[in-house]
Amino acid sequence: GDMVERFGAFLPRTEFHCFEPDPTLGQTLERNFAGNPLVHVVQAALGDVPGKATFNINVSRPTNSLLPSAESLQPDLKKLCELVEQVEVGVTTIDEYCQVNSIEHVDVVKLDLQGYDYLALKGAEATLKNTKVVLVEVLFKEIYTGCHGFPDILNLMIGHGFKLHNLCGLHYGEADELLWADAIFVKESPASDSARVETYSSAT
Repeated sequence: GDMVERFGAFLPRTEFHCFEPDPTLGQTLERNFAGNPLVHVVQAALGDVPGKATFNINVSRPTNSLLPSAESLQPDLKKLCELVEQVEVGVTTIDEYCQVNSIEHVDVVKLDLQGYDYLALKGAEATLKNTKVVLVEVLFKEIYTGCHGFPDILNLMIGHGFKLHNLCGLHYGEADELLWADAIFVKESPASDSARVETYSSAT
């Protein structure tokens, strides 16, 4: 829930919809934001189609993913991504969630899904039409088996009318190779509009 606090500090009237498939972390989020009507905690994973899936819980919970970790990881990452248990979780899409909950637009989409971000964006095609900013983790190496890399996400976002604004939080491997980063995409403004970033009223 750290991003809720960071965004909320600048935009106190922002409404958040937070998705967490890890049952333990989901319960923690619900406790942390109990009584806050602007924060909605959804204990489900995000993907391209709704349903059920096996969720991998690892030694380091921030590495949890719907995808198994790759066999070729460097030793320190391999230790963090060591599988502890698997649980069945519900999967929804951003489009389905918005439709069911009558959410007409989402200004900011923030994703950090450990290799599943591309598929979550595929499940948000209708929502992205009115989204202003997307913050998403991008991978430059196969950290998770079957994950989509940075070029796939870049091409997808360009196709939805976004431009790459910046890369931040760059992480490098033992051979100084770029492993992953956070990408900020901004919706391209019409030629008649001045280039600026709008104020956001909600985030997913």
